[in-house]
Amino acid sequence: METHQRNRPRIFYGWDLVGASIAMNIYLSASFFIGLQAYFLPIVREFGWSNAATSVAYSLRQMETGFLAPIVGVIVDRWGGKPVIFWSVICSGLGLIGLSQITSLWQFYLVVGVISVGASGASHGVSWAAIIANWFDKMRGRALGFALLGPVFGGPLVVLVAGMVESLGWRNTSIILGIGFLAVGIPLSLLVKNHPSDLGLSPDGVDQSKSGATIAGSTKVGLHQYSVKEATLTMVFWCLFGVYCAQGIAVSGLLAHQMAYFEMLGFTTTAAASTVTILFATSGIGRIGAGFLLDSVSWRLVLVVVLFGQVAAFWVLVHATEYWGAALFATLEGISFGAILASRPILVGKFFGTRSFGTIQGLFQAATVGSGVVGPILFGTVYDFYGTYTPAAYTIVVVTIAAMPLPLIARMPTLRS
Repeated sequence: METHQRNRPRIFYGWDLVGASIAMNIYLSASFFIGLQAYFLPIVREFGWSNAATSVAYSLRQMETGFLAPIVGVIVDRWGGKPVIFWSVICSGLGLIGLSQITSLWQFYLVVGVISVGASGASHGVSWAAIIANWFDKMRGRALGFALLGPVFGGPLVVLVAGMVESLGWRNTSIILGIGFLAVGIPLSLLVKNHPSDLGLSPDGVDQSKSGATIAGSTKVGLHQYSVKEATLTMVFWCLFGVYCAQGIAVSGLLAHQMAYFEMLGFTTTAAASTVTILFATSGIGRIGAGFLLDSVSWRLVLVVVLFGQVAAFWVLVHATEYWGAALFATLEGISFGAILASRPILVGKFFGTRSFGTIQGLFQAATVGSGVVGPILFGTVYDFYGTYTPAAYTIVVVTIAAMPLPLIARMPTLRS
């Protein structure tokens, strides 16, 4: 027994996987998900394409990510996350290198599509979330909350990417980032173990000699391991689906027009850009906070409070005329955005188990990303008609208020194993 205790790692391997998720998503966020913005104007200037034509690639990325999420989930559920992440890293890495060689618009669309395919499998949205959910039980919420922190740290690094584009050119930058992602991502993917049993461990690092008693006392005992079909027949699935659609419309429309909104109010470009930084930084509070709260507090209360925070954020947005108001808006929306994002994988495991975790999480990811296509169009169309974003902001307030009763009326799944 003493030898066994000495041989056990001091830090549970599940936390190593949380760290790997953070590291990979820092790189993905800085180089592609957020960093692709740094390429926009240099590419437009070099090729003379219209802003609208170039922007199609960004919309395709959004649509493709939403479409692929459930497919990635099915593959992860069937074959595990390790091969998915490994080949996704190769796909995105080679895609970033290929971006440096484009000479026409259709090639730009194609290469962004290839990178998006890889990013869908390598990001924390489905693959990493499914893996980490297998490694934790009682601490699943906080583990997933930490695992989703990649973009919080990756977002500010976009400044470095922009500096590289300015000094080295966008083509050389793309090559460097592609090679870098292969160098970072492949070793991280090889660290992946799909289940703690692969290393002779139990969820949360519980000693296997005690795991039977410990798990017997867990609130998760007796939870039916839902198939996708069974999950979609529950009321709670569709109530959560509605919540995530409401949040997707708000965040996507906001991020596409946030800087333009504040510049229209007379803010400098630097001040307007800083509100985006504040939003992503404070989303870390929401991600970690939701992780801890959903392990111990009523999930209904957490979601209602978070949605109320989004209502308050957009109300502040409409009335913000000075920088402190803009910063308050970004803080409120950042916390709400981060908390809703973290709640998706946490509640999937809580309600439906891990049998079809990847696929169900992929469906919720598709809800957020799919509804996210509506947000930018809503904000852009409203501005074209009225010359202001205010009606769009009020629309988000109404949509969010409409979603607030959903967690309260959702009936819990009743199946038991």
